[in-house]
Amino acid sequence: MKHIFLIHSHTLFLTAMGVLDFLKIDKEAVVFLYSRHYSNSLIEPGCKTVDVTDLADRQEQLLDNRKRKGLLDEIDKLIDHVAGSSFVLYAPHFAMVFAQALYTHKKCVKAAYIQEGGMIYRKSITTHLSFRQKLRCFVADKLYRHTDRIWRAYGWYMPVKLNKQRDLDSYAISDEYFKYLPSTNHIIRWPHVDMPLAIKDNAHVFVFDGFVKNGLVEQEFYLDKCKKLVDKFAQPFNYIKFHPAQSQEECDTIKSYFDRQGRKYEVLDNSIPLEIVLASTSGLSVIGFGSSLLYFARDLGHIVHCMDKWLHGSPLYMQYKVRYGLDDF
Repeated sequence: MKHIFLIHSHTLFLTAMGVLDFLKIDKEAVVFLYSRHYSNSLIEPGCKTVDVTDLADRQEQLLDNRKRKGLLDEIDKLIDHVAGSSFVLYAPHFAMVFAQALYTHKKCVKAAYIQEGGMIYRKSITTHLSFRQKLRCFVADKLYRHTDRIWRAYGWYMPVKLNKQRDLDSYAISDEYFKYLPSTNHIIRWPHVDMPLAIKDNAHVFVFDGFVKNGLVEQEFYLDKCKKLVDKFAQPFNYIKFHPAQSQEECDTIKSYFDRQGRKYEVLDNSIPLEIVLASTSGLSVIGFGSSLLYFARDLGHIVHCMDKWLHGSPLYMQYKVRYGLDDF
């Protein structure tokens, strides 16, 4: 029996490593499928890794009647090569048609969920389909797509679609993330590593996110709340974690808030995943708004100041919370 993991982020990689340790799986029986050009220089997984970025990037072809068979043939050929036998699939969710194509492969015997984020999106879990949703699924699956390999997804999980198994398992660092999923959740631990940088004891880490670039908060409103965050929590020395989606101008503006107070800081390079820092240290104070990293920090035992409610005055942010059923911290 093989164990195949879909991995496109540091969070998924760390969770997968925790699953291997929890289940005591022989790494000779494990395959990590990397997409989004994922790479990791800090931890060697010790198992077979295969880059499937090209196949995963073309997953929209699975929705095209003219191109589907060709891509399915490529996916099946790859899985036949790397598995060679029956396998268990570990995926973050099944809204991705690429994950659906792997689950419906003839050699897949069952699937399990692994944690990829920290924020709980309640509306991503569909446990009951209305008559209208069932009708739309029927039309999409039977009359339009003409295939039993993929399905119309209303979220990460849909009843009856994971039909190769009676029971469903999930793996996460706490019971919070999958609390709306009808699964048996298993608590795993992320691996600890020797850090390439020394984090000061009891440090304050400010986490800023790409809310403005992603259209979730108005720029002026967000920067005003960032200033308020710095004014309230900045210490004589601080660490700052910016999001790759933040512009240089936005980062410079936020740094100026520390400068005006005479507070020293170090910007954590994005090449060092904060998830690994959080898993490999203790006693940090992590400060920010509604970022997954704050949820990870809480679940890993750090002190967290999540000022998400300061963003409730933003119409864009409240639309985002309602749209995804985002729980408060």
